[in-house]
Amino acid sequence: MRITDYRTKNLVNTPFISPEKVYVPPLLIKLGLIKNFVKAMDQYSTGFIYLKNKFPRTGDAKIKEGVFVGPQIRELIQDIRFEYLLSEVERVAWKSFKNVTSNILGNHKVENYHDMVI
Repeated sequence: MRITDYRTKNLVNTPFISPEKVYVPPLLIKLGLIKNFVKAMDQYSTGFIYLKNKFPRTGDAKIKEGVFVGPQIRELIQDIRFEYLLSEVERVAWKSFKNVTSNILGNHKVENYHDMVI
């Protein structure tokens, strides 16, 4: 059995693009971040219940798994009431999420966003 480099493991052919040059769209990053945020929330907290009431047409299973679409994320970011219903730890995480989405992943990035990412 031959030990191979981690970049070529399980590949039949060499990839066309090196993995370092793959661009992940900002929306996919936002979707992943909101998913992790909602899955970490307490399902019986006021913030989580507010999410269920704010998006009644979205199923409970989708909300529990943190599956949202772009317009829903924008609506939540603009909703001031949601932030006040969160616990202290969740509020800090939510403010960080809003900071990342507006300053790094948004159309109008801050000048030193490279320093913020690293």
